[in-house]
Amino acid sequence: MKITKSQKEFILENFFNNFINEQPAGWREIASVLIDNKKCIVAGEDKIWIGGVGNFIHTKKAAGTFGCLEYSFDIDEFIKSEWAKQIINENLKSISNKISDLKYAEFELKELINNC
Repeated sequence: MKITKSQKEFILENFFNNFINEQPAGWREIASVLIDNKKCIVAGEDKIWIGGVGNFIHTKKAAGTFGCLEYSFDIDEFIKSEWAKQIINENLKSISNKISDLKYAEFELKELINNC
């Protein structure tokens, strides 16, 4: 699956950027590599994402390293999940509402000009 820049930004902000505590250093870069390459090696033995998008990220000890994990992300499985679809659809609805509001505002301004 080829992801556009806009789609990637949406996924980063709405799925990977959900931390209960402090954001781990480098989370955005790690997530970007996972989206682009589906795999990466990360220093540390604690999984960064638990639950949510973390359910679609699998880790194992990275071969030939000390204290590192290999992360693998199945983006296709993730996008097909009901959870991802629900959040994407909620955002689509919000965008559609904003478009409707802007179209109405446009109409109102055009009417103002036409009535002068």
